[in-house]
Amino acid sequence: MKSRGTTFLVVAILLIVLIKVLHVNTSYCNSTVSTNVSSSWSSWNNSNASTESIRNPASSIPVVVIYKSKIIGDIKSPAPVRIDISDKNIGSLWVPLFKTSSFSFSVDCKSTPKLAEAQGVATVVEGKINISGKYSLIGWCSSEAADKLVVENIMNRIYDEAKTNIKSFSK
Repeated sequence: MKSRGTTFLVVAILLIVLIKVLHVNTSYCNSTVSTNVSSSWSSWNNSNASTESIRNPASSIPVVVIYKSKIIGDIKSPAPVRIDISDKNIGSLWVPLFKTSSFSFSVDCKSTPKLAEAQGVATVVEGKINISGKYSLIGWCSSEAADKLVVENIMNRIYDEAKTNIKSFSK
Protein backbone atom coordinates (compact mmCIF):
# COMPACT_ATOMS: atom_id res chain seq x y z
CA MET A 1 0.00 0.00 0.00
CA LYS A 2 2.79 2.38 0.90
CA SER A 3 4.68 1.69 -2.35
CA ARG A 4 1.54 2.47 -4.45
CA GLY A 5 1.28 5.89 -2.82
CA THR A 6 4.97 6.54 -3.33
CA THR A 7 4.78 5.41 -6.96
CA PHE A 8 1.80 7.69 -7.60
CA LEU A 9 3.61 10.62 -6.01
CA VAL A 10 6.77 10.00 -8.06
CA VAL A 11 4.75 9.74 -11.31
CA ALA A 12 2.84 12.94 -10.49
CA ILE A 13 6.06 14.82 -9.75
CA LEU A 14 7.67 13.52 -12.95
CA LEU A 15 4.66 14.66 -14.99
CA ILE A 16 4.78 18.12 -13.47
CA VAL A 17 8.54 18.39 -14.05
CA LEU A 18 8.19 17.22 -17.67
CA ILE A 19 5.44 19.71 -18.37
CA LYS A 20 7.51 22.54 -16.85
CA VAL A 21 10.81 21.56 -18.52
CA LEU A 22 9.42 20.71 -21.95
CA HIS A 23 6.97 23.63 -21.93
CA VAL A 24 4.16 21.32 -22.99
CA ASN A 25 1.00 23.30 -23.55
CA THR A 26 -1.51 21.28 -21.60
CA SER A 27 -3.90 23.90 -20.39
CA TYR A 28 -7.07 22.31 -19.17
CA CYS A 29 -8.12 24.78 -16.56
CA ASN A 30 -11.10 26.68 -15.37
CA SER A 31 -10.07 30.31 -15.00
CA THR A 32 -11.58 33.35 -13.35
CA VAL A 33 -9.78 36.68 -13.37
CA SER A 34 -11.36 39.88 -12.10
CA THR A 35 -9.77 43.31 -11.76
CA ASN A 36 -10.91 46.67 -10.44
CA VAL A 37 -9.14 49.82 -11.55
CA SER A 38 -9.38 53.39 -10.30
CA SER A 39 -7.12 56.34 -10.83
CA SER A 40 -6.59 60.03 -10.25
CA TRP A 41 -4.87 62.29 -12.79
CA SER A 42 -3.81 65.89 -13.28
CA SER A 43 -2.19 67.82 -16.10
CA TRP A 44 -0.43 71.11 -16.61
CA ASN A 45 1.48 72.91 -19.31
CA ASN A 46 5.23 73.15 -19.05
CA SER A 47 6.86 75.77 -21.22
CA ASN A 48 10.41 76.57 -22.07
CA ALA A 49 11.78 79.90 -23.19
CA SER A 50 11.13 79.35 -26.89
CA THR A 51 9.25 82.02 -28.84
CA GLU A 52 7.32 79.37 -30.75
CA SER A 53 4.20 77.93 -29.21
CA ILE A 54 3.73 74.36 -30.33
CA ARG A 55 1.09 72.38 -28.49
CA ASN A 56 1.76 68.79 -27.52
CA PRO A 57 -1.76 67.43 -27.01
CA ALA A 58 -2.16 64.95 -24.20
CA SER A 59 -3.87 62.49 -26.54
CA SER A 60 -0.56 62.02 -28.36
CA ILE A 61 1.32 60.98 -25.22
CA PRO A 62 2.36 57.31 -25.65
CA VAL A 63 2.07 54.77 -22.82
CA VAL A 64 3.88 51.49 -22.20
CA VAL A 65 3.29 49.01 -19.39
CA ILE A 66 6.19 46.79 -18.35
CA TYR A 67 6.16 43.60 -16.29
CA LYS A 68 9.54 41.85 -16.24
CA SER A 69 10.21 40.92 -19.89
CA LYS A 70 6.70 41.75 -21.14
CA ILE A 71 5.97 45.14 -22.68
CA ILE A 72 2.63 46.30 -24.07
CA GLY A 73 1.39 49.62 -25.39
CA ASP A 74 2.85 52.23 -27.70
CA ILE A 75 6.19 50.44 -27.91
CA LYS A 76 7.70 52.20 -30.92
CA SER A 77 6.75 55.71 -29.79
CA PRO A 78 9.40 58.07 -28.44
CA ALA A 79 9.38 59.13 -24.77
CA PRO A 80 6.37 57.12 -23.56
CA VAL A 81 4.90 57.22 -20.08
CA ARG A 82 6.57 54.11 -18.59
CA ILE A 83 4.43 52.22 -16.11
CA ASP A 84 6.64 49.52 -14.62
CA ILE A 85 4.86 46.95 -12.47
CA SER A 86 7.73 44.44 -12.39
CA ASP A 87 8.18 44.80 -8.64
CA LYS A 88 4.49 44.26 -7.87
CA ASN A 89 3.38 41.01 -6.24
CA ILE A 90 0.77 39.33 -8.41
CA GLY A 91 0.93 35.95 -6.72
CA SER A 92 2.29 32.46 -7.32
CA LEU A 93 1.56 31.56 -10.92
CA TRP A 94 3.91 28.56 -10.86
CA VAL A 95 1.91 26.43 -8.41
CA PRO A 96 0.57 23.32 -10.20
CA LEU A 97 -3.14 22.47 -10.41
CA PHE A 98 -4.51 25.24 -8.20
CA LYS A 99 -3.47 28.88 -8.60
CA THR A 100 -5.51 31.36 -6.63
CA SER A 101 -4.60 34.70 -5.16
CA SER A 102 -5.62 38.30 -4.81
CA PHE A 103 -3.57 41.39 -5.52
CA SER A 104 -3.74 45.09 -4.81
CA PHE A 105 -1.21 47.77 -5.66
CA SER A 106 -0.79 51.35 -6.84
CA VAL A 107 1.52 52.68 -9.48
CA ASP A 108 2.53 56.29 -10.19
CA CYS A 109 2.68 57.57 -13.76
CA LYS A 110 4.13 60.76 -15.19
CA SER A 111 4.90 61.96 -18.67
CA THR A 112 8.21 63.72 -19.04
CA PRO A 113 8.29 65.51 -22.38
CA LYS A 114 11.66 66.62 -23.62
CA LEU A 115 11.35 70.39 -23.75
CA ALA A 116 14.19 70.68 -26.21
CA GLU A 117 12.04 68.76 -28.69
CA ALA A 118 8.73 70.31 -27.63
CA GLN A 119 9.82 73.92 -28.26
CA GLY A 120 7.08 75.83 -26.60
CA VAL A 121 4.34 74.36 -24.50
CA ALA A 122 4.23 70.68 -23.63
CA THR A 123 1.43 69.00 -21.74
CA VAL A 124 2.59 67.06 -18.71
CA VAL A 125 0.27 64.47 -17.20
CA GLU A 126 0.64 62.76 -13.87
CA GLY A 127 -1.48 60.06 -12.33
CA LYS A 128 -1.81 57.27 -9.87
CA ILE A 129 -3.48 54.00 -10.86
CA ASN A 130 -4.88 51.68 -8.20
CA ILE A 131 -5.59 48.13 -9.29
CA SER A 132 -6.90 45.21 -7.31
CA GLY A 133 -8.37 41.87 -8.16
CA LYS A 134 -8.30 38.17 -7.74
CA TYR A 135 -7.83 35.12 -9.87
CA SER A 136 -8.49 31.43 -9.65
CA LEU A 137 -7.00 28.93 -12.09
CA ILE A 138 -7.95 25.35 -11.36
CA GLY A 139 -6.68 22.42 -13.43
CA TRP A 140 -3.74 21.80 -15.73
CA CYS A 141 -2.51 25.28 -16.50
CA SER A 142 1.17 25.92 -17.15
CA SER A 143 2.83 28.92 -15.56
CA GLU A 144 3.17 30.43 -19.05
CA ALA A 145 -0.57 30.08 -19.70
CA ALA A 146 -1.35 31.43 -16.23
CA ASP A 147 1.00 34.33 -16.85
CA LYS A 148 -0.77 35.09 -20.12
CA LEU A 149 -4.21 35.00 -18.48
CA VAL A 150 -3.43 37.00 -15.36
CA VAL A 151 -0.47 39.31 -16.07
CA GLU A 152 -1.58 40.35 -19.55
CA ASN A 153 -5.07 41.08 -18.19
CA ILE A 154 -3.58 43.36 -15.53
CA MET A 155 -1.23 45.06 -18.00
CA ASN A 156 -4.02 45.70 -20.51
CA ARG A 157 -6.30 47.14 -17.82
CA ILE A 158 -3.54 49.52 -16.66
CA TYR A 159 -2.78 50.57 -20.25
CA ASP A 160 -6.46 51.21 -21.02
CA GLU A 161 -6.91 53.22 -17.81
CA ALA A 162 -3.85 55.37 -18.54
CA LYS A 163 -4.80 56.02 -22.18
CA THR A 164 -8.42 56.86 -21.31
CA ASN A 165 -7.37 59.37 -18.67
CA ILE A 166 -4.60 60.92 -20.74
CA LYS A 167 -6.97 61.41 -23.69
CA SER A 168 -9.46 63.17 -21.41
CA PHE A 169 -7.02 66.09 -21.06
CA SER A 170 -7.22 66.83 -24.80
CA LYS A 171 -10.91 67.71 -24.68
